[in-house]
Amino acid sequence: MFTTSIADVDRIAISGAQKLELERGKEDWKMLVPKDFGAAVSSSSVQSFLDLVRNVKGTEIVSDNKEQLVKYHLDRPGVTLRLHRSQEPKDYELKISDAKNDKDQNVYMMSSDSSGILKGVPSNFETINKVAFDFTDKHRPFAFGTADVGTIDISSSMLNASLKKNANSWENTDSKDKRTVNTSKVDEFIENFNHLEAKELLKTKAPALRNQIIVNDSSRKLLFKMNWSEPIEDKNAPAALKKVSRSVYVLTNKLNDPVVLTFSQIEGLGLKNLFKNLDPVQFSGSPPPVQKSQGASLDQHLPPESK
Repeated sequence: MFTTSIADVDRIAISGAQKLELERGKEDWKMLVPKDFGAAVSSSSVQSFLDLVRNVKGTEIVSDNKEQLVKYHLDRPGVTLRLHRSQEPKDYELKISDAKNDKDQNVYMMSSDSSGILKGVPSNFETINKVAFDFTDKHRPFAFGTADVGTIDISSSMLNASLKKNANSWENTDSKDKRTVNTSKVDEFIENFNHLEAKELLKTKAPALRNQIIVNDSSRKLLFKMNWSEPIEDKNAPAALKKVSRSVYVLTNKLNDPVVLTFSQIEGLGLKNLFKNLDPVQFSGSPPPVQKSQGASLDQHLPPESK
């Protein structure tokens, strides 16, 4: 339906599950709406979206009369897409009805390029009905300059430790701590943050995020801070999958709102490998207690220095 070039699209507006506006900058795309969106936009995700828009097609023309909006649920479309281009034709609009509003679960579409109203497929609606998180760089909230790391402070139900880099090795900052630091595993631990990927954005109230990792450079300047909750089971998951489907709510200094990770991602960081001679009391190896959401304020439960 979108027959013109996407190369010159410089602004995208979507009104559906969420109101979004994105604008192409000199190098990257930027999120204009919502204004308080804290995550970085992934330009490759935006480009992939535009490529998908090119493939949105109707299956048949159901009416040559664009005035029959009410009949085909396009007077109040489920989602509306508007694209602005620097070249003519400058503006493109696509409206798609929500299948749940039709007794036969059909989807109907109307665009600037169509001569009438077309019947579509449900995937057309899903392709366009995006939220801000769909356009984010899901790795960037966890990325930091690993080469500059000087100290690591960990306070969690899994492990407590304060580490400092000395030349090419890592050591305890607490002289009373007799555990031997495994330098190679600390280096792996730092690198593992680059492999974390947010699963979804959490816009509701979160339970306590009492676990914390603070990473500073050698001058104690903050590089990265992450707070996370205890694992939360998915009540709807099959019994056999409850353990592997546990979620963790995470907030970093690069986000305005918490994101959701799996608990296996937190385990994969390698906290239990940071020391060569872990005492069972210092790290039991048993999973932390499963937490249930209390519906409490996120800010209310962050450690004082995280608020």
